[in-house]
Amino acid sequence: MVINADIGKIAGRKGELFGTISALTGVIVTKMDGSGKGGGELSAVAATKAKIAFIGVGEKTDDFEVYDAKRFVGRLLGMPDIKGLVEKIETIQKEEALEEMEGEELTIENFYKQLKAAKKMGPLGNVLGMMGMSDLPKDALATGEEKMKKYEAMINSMTRAERKDATLLRKSNSRIERVAKGSGCSAQDVKSFLNEFEKMDKMMNMFKKNRGFRKQMEKFMKGGGAGLKGLGM
Repeated sequence: MVINADIGKIAGRKGELFGTISALTGVIVTKMDGSGKGGGELSAVAATKAKIAFIGVGEKTDDFEVYDAKRFVGRLLGMPDIKGLVEKIETIQKEEALEEMEGEELTIENFYKQLKAAKKMGPLGNVLGMMGMSDLPKDALATGEEKMKKYEAMINSMTRAERKDATLLRKSNSRIERVAKGSGCSAQDVKSFLNEFEKMDKMMNMFKKNRGFRKQMEKFMKGGGAGLKGLGM
């Protein structure tokens, strides 16, 4: 039986009626990436005595997750799923060979690779939900998604040389205008992206120099979030 996470208390009644028609072998809860938390589905499971098999957290076929009781309850309570987030990151790192880029200097080229890898993690709302930030306004999430799409369009309009050396763009208004025209964005959008990229570059350099913080982050990632207290969170 498939139940949407946003139908609420009627899930229990639906489960009872479905059970009178056919013997249930399992339940799939969809739309867990939406505003619904999925609490009603627990009453449906109780009514039918069937187990939850999968939960859907997106619109694609690979957006189904094997049901995990602790993570499901964590979602209901708005708690972060650090372990799940770390697992996703590790899987994508292997697929995209992102680990090889860790010691490299940040360029628009490898930022683009990271951007594509981030898209593989699913909708921004899902990722933030795993961090315990599922209550962010929808318009804020939409703005974030739109910004990522703009960045991708801009980078696709850059030459290989510009991706490797952002200073070529900063020194040339004609290059900025060309990228803006090719991506359907304004010149100001391109300049804003370059400013954001420059901030990221500075943060990366600070991170590399701060060995103490790096060790804490490595411990945090390996421990599936156990090092949150050490990071002051």
